[in-house]
Amino acid sequence: METYDDYVAIKTDNPHYVFKKIGAEAFYQATKCKGRFEFHELALHKNKSFLIISKAIYYYFVHGIDPETYIKQQQNIFDFCGGKKIKGDWEFTKEYIEEGEYKKDKLQNTIRYYISNKGCKIIKHNIVDDRLTQVEAGKWLQSLFIDYVKKDIKDYDLNYDYYLEKVMKEVNNLEPSLNQLSLF
Repeated sequence: METYDDYVAIKTDNPHYVFKKIGAEAFYQATKCKGRFEFHELALHKNKSFLIISKAIYYYFVHGIDPETYIKQQQNIFDFCGGKKIKGDWEFTKEYIEEGEYKKDKLQNTIRYYISNKGCKIIKHNIVDDRLTQVEAGKWLQSLFIDYVKKDIKDYDLNYDYYLEKVMKEVNNLEPSLNQLSLF
């Protein structure tokens, strides 16, 4: 029997959808969340990387909120952050161009970052066999966020396109297309 670790169940047999509020988040009590959608009371040891993606998917399917609208209204920079750890023969490096010159800096073994419009590429480098892997493949640039500095969300220069692309990929995988529906 196949099991699914990530889901949102909306209980339709309950005529009274009661809002439940935990901290700044409000959600329908008539939903059950599992896996990456269980972000309301997430245990401290759980991975909180890119929570904005799971939250946007949740609010789209449960509350009908447009993902782009939801993402652009959020003010908590930590929801946009991802975290990575390495050990053994690996190290993180930050590669970037500064004043027309290519630079490469070694980073600590545990990092937090977000996807930004301007920034760097964070690379995982194996010091034994010289393998290289990008932390975020493709065109996406990252900004390190090791030390919290309070500022307005617009000043972080977030690349909203990255987050929206990830959300819409999931939404499109979950929603049946018109072609699929016409088969029935």
